[in-house]
Amino acid sequence: RPRRVGDPVLVGLVALVVYGLHGFDGLLDRDLGMFVYGGEHVAHGTSPYVAIFNTVGPLADAVPGLAIWLGHFAGVGPILSARLLFTVLSAACCSLLCVLARDALGSRTAGLVAPAVFLTFEGFLSLASDGPREKTTMVLFVLACLVLLGRRKWMWAGVCAALATLTWQPALAVAVVALV
Repeated sequence: RPRRVGDPVLVGLVALVVYGLHGFDGLLDRDLGMFVYGGEHVAHGTSPYVAIFNTVGPLADAVPGLAIWLGHFAGVGPILSARLLFTVLSAACCSLLCVLARDALGSRTAGLVAPAVFLTFEGFLSLASDGPREKTTMVLFVLACLVLLGRRKWMWAGVCAALATLTWQPALAVAVVALV
């Protein structure tokens, strides 16, 4: 039982270190800036799509909004607070991937190798510490959905699929294929 919890926790901590070493001072391009701007509006109480129209789901602005709202209490600026939360979400993706690989393949080694390989994906590394971007949240919910489907927790898998879809609509296709 300790190994079942210990491995994902260890993977998450290693991922936090790797993503943190990448730094939080990456370029804030137009897309990333739009998610920060939308998050700022959500943090100030404006519903998604009201102040700024983003072509993705409402959680794409709500999650950075939560980070910016929490960062306000800690005295952290909006960009850094969003980047810190998305780094934590990215590390959680690695932890869930550890669980998914271990459950699907029945191997502790697979559960450690899969997130190690995932940490080498430069695009996800950039999103982890230079974000926010909707794909990070969507990957987190899709991975949770897959883990829950494998464990036959149908209702919770459906909740995660819905949350992934509310983040980025094409995630629904992944959930439907996984269910089939």
